[in-house]
Amino acid sequence: MDENGSLYVVDYGKDEVRRYRRGESQGTVVAGGNGRGNRFDQLSSPAYVFVDRDHSVYISDCGNDRVMKWVKGAKQGIVVAGGQEHGNDLTQLSYPQGVVVDQLGTVYVADAENDRIMRWPKEGTQGGVIIGGNSEGEQSNQLNWPIVAGNTPTPSGSIRNGQPVTNANSAKTSSSKVSEQQYFRVPFIYSNDQTRETNDEQKQKGWRYAHFDGKWAARQMEIHPNKEAIRVTGVNGTDMCELSLDETGLTSKKSAEILEIDFEQEWLKHGGREYLNSHSGRISSKYVVQLLQNYR
Repeated sequence: MDENGSLYVVDYGKDEVRRYRRGESQGTVVAGGNGRGNRFDQLSSPAYVFVDRDHSVYISDCGNDRVMKWVKGAKQGIVVAGGQEHGNDLTQLSYPQGVVVDQLGTVYVADAENDRIMRWPKEGTQGGVIIGGNSEGEQSNQLNWPIVAGNTPTPSGSIRNGQPVTNANSAKTSSSKVSEQQYFRVPFIYSNDQTRETNDEQKQKGWRYAHFDGKWAARQMEIHPNKEAIRVTGVNGTDMCELSLDETGLTSKKSAEILEIDFEQEWLKHGGREYLNSHSGRISSKYVVQLLQNYR
């Protein structure tokens, strides 16, 4: 669903994506709809859709092992990930599922049969594995047919388990400066390992984990342009850390201790817990970071 309340539906059987504006019952085809196939104006068993703030749609074209982008009003799409036949090379996908795209145009896709999450830079010719990719399994460094549910832009607010919340017992967020700029939530993927330790070996491998309701969850940090600071309190309303991020790095305004930092990931320690948040992209202007951690 976009910010106007239009609903986007993936029709797996008809190989198309339709948009339903408020009050509409028929809908409009915004991608595919030209029969099943691998032409740029076709889809084959599409699985998931992501809508950006320009109303371009990104579709995991499962049957064609690719992710397609259809600009609003376009008659055909362009390949933004995969599309090099079925396989496990860094140029390939195998039955892609959930897809999300950040504000820099970086595509994150669940490469299901390859049991990995891949990141494709804008206009990149190949992707990189950021989670999994160690064959199917139940170990902490493995995934088993991952599926990520994409989120569309959402106004600033509290999020718990990937959903907005208003309950007083849930994590709360507030900002000292909130613009009209909206942000993207990058969803998490639960790990089977609920007792993961954040040791040096895992840091070196670049695992991206945060703690949610007793489980470790791999997910990306949220990046919010044009806000000066974000405060995050825990379920008891007391644990708080306030951070800001600019060209010089991450600044702690409260009790969060910075253990490591570069422009890809931040290891933070707060309230006796250690966890990893990460972001992608070059920091060229003032940003702030929202940490969605439920402290107990």
